[in-house]
Amino acid sequence: MNPRLKYRNSDNSFPATQGIVLNRVPSIRMYYYEATAPVVPFDLYPVNNSYDVHKTSGLYWQNGSSTQSNVVYFGTEEDDLEILYMGPAIETLSNSELGGMLQQTVTYYYKIDAQNAHGTTTTGVKSFTVEDNESIMTVGTGMSVLGGFPWEPQDRYSYTQSIYHDVEVARGDVITALSYFWTGYSLFSNHVQIYMGYTEDEFFWSTTSWVPEEDLTLVFDGIVNSVDSHTWLKIELDQAFVLEDDRHVVIAFIEDTNLHETNADNFRCTSTSTTRSLHYSSNSIVPSIAYPPVGEARYYLPNTKIHFLDTDRVSYLNDSFEENTSFDTEFTPWVTLDLDQDFTTTYEGSTFPNDGELKGFMVLNPFQVNPLVAGTNPHFGQKMAVSFPAQNGDTNDWLISPLLDTPQFYIGDLDSLDVKFYAKSHILEGESRAIMNLKYSDGSLDPNDFSFVPTHLTPILVDTNWTLFEAQVPIPETEQVRFAIQATTNGVAALYVDDVEMFISLEHVPNEEDTNPRIPNNLITSNYPNPFNPDTSISFTVPKAGNVKLTVFNILGQEIVELTNQNYLAGTHTVNWNGTDSNNQPVTSGIYFYKVSSGNQKATGKMVLMK
Repeated sequence: MNPRLKYRNSDNSFPATQGIVLNRVPSIRMYYYEATAPVVPFDLYPVNNSYDVHKTSGLYWQNGSSTQSNVVYFGTEEDDLEILYMGPAIETLSNSELGGMLQQTVTYYYKIDAQNAHGTTTTGVKSFTVEDNESIMTVGTGMSVLGGFPWEPQDRYSYTQSIYHDVEVARGDVITALSYFWTGYSLFSNHVQIYMGYTEDEFFWSTTSWVPEEDLTLVFDGIVNSVDSHTWLKIELDQAFVLEDDRHVVIAFIEDTNLHETNADNFRCTSTSTTRSLHYSSNSIVPSIAYPPVGEARYYLPNTKIHFLDTDRVSYLNDSFEENTSFDTEFTPWVTLDLDQDFTTTYEGSTFPNDGELKGFMVLNPFQVNPLVAGTNPHFGQKMAVSFPAQNGDTNDWLISPLLDTPQFYIGDLDSLDVKFYAKSHILEGESRAIMNLKYSDGSLDPNDFSFVPTHLTPILVDTNWTLFEAQVPIPETEQVRFAIQATTNGVAALYVDDVEMFISLEHVPNEEDTNPRIPNNLITSNYPNPFNPDTSISFTVPKAGNVKLTVFNILGQEIVELTNQNYLAGTHTVNWNGTDSNNQPVTSGIYFYKVSSGNQKATGKMVLMK
């Protein structure tokens, strides 16, 4: 038996109750909390290496719960960023706080630090490039993944509608595609229907205030496939949507695949001050657009890129090499030449197919190089073209474009072809950067027939950051042209090339009621309506009597139909085109051109057929 332990009171007397000494120790669980630095800021927007950021964008991110303050660095020089913000924890810097409108085609760099009493964490330097395409309107840059728009990935069936205000769709006349920001990781192939229409309402005022089916037009009915996580998912519309001035647009989605993705799969949405969207989803009931169910009015809009018909240029080539096979040394539509005929220097300690072999340019997927090499991210996507340096002597690799024919309606008017692409150096040894020449020919593939483009008459020393290059390539008398990038590096540096676009500007092509200042006593032409469906009237005024020929061409310069070829008196005349070709078959929606010729005079007009 344990002895009694006697206690005394403060006056040295014994208390009425005494304790007992036991030979047991109580079990005690003690919790220790380690003081740590905050988590690295996450869910960054713009996404690192993104190339299509709108000029009105801001910076967005999320902090961990223990973050007390942020420091944000920003600038156009990766190695010389300025402190843009230092203070209590925030998660947004608006466009105005970045200094106002961002410059198109410029690459920006940023870094976000998170701080608390126990330390600092950092995102490291990230980059994005501002898009140069004014035919794209970005609506919403929020980071929420709780909206459930444009459809609900986590349920089998969904029906949604979202209202876009007139000012949000005011950039163009015709919508041809929609893009939504996908943050999920699951691969899917879902059947989707997209409807578009108009509404007088600025928001949904009840759970049943769906825009009715009779006010909507089906613009897409097909399969949408998932792409890489954290990127824009683009949907080309089956039928373009012609906008009416000063009206709010509603976009509706029905997804009915009977499949659902995981809880981690979502689209990014932006919070709104009013209920700009209606949402319904179910795992058992397929919604009907004719008899829509009771939905849920939500304070969200899906982050959306609205693509408008670009009537200012014809794009002949737009290649980011994503469709080519990784590590191929011959890839369409390009022609590659290896004139140095030497083995190549590549990444030390890493391997990949055709590594070190005799080759000119090749398609590089750096994410399949083992191990991954730092600093090799493409400008966009997973792939790019690369010229690795020769092991002995100067590199002489050629990347030559396909043959481009000048459309007939440009003859005598067109001066040059516009080229844009991104390039960077990757130094493999020493300090030498890659060198390239920009050249063109009259269609020949013989390197001896190529000349420097007038805008770049000397070799170019390429920066180690992705840099936009622009060139104007003269159109030879043959009305055929090829463009070439020649890698002539005399050191140990690779040349990366990505996102090549070759196009002809249509700004010089007269629109209705324009005249051609090149020719005295001009023909005067116009067409109305424009856009049209399916008929338009083409008017022309001839200064004197004579033969007049009126021909319609498509955007590639192919003749569609000859509308008239006969004598006319001086004055104004009108000819109707009903949107059919020479075989009386309806043509598809798109850009068309008419050319009016009379004697040594001619005039060209641009028109848009939208069905």
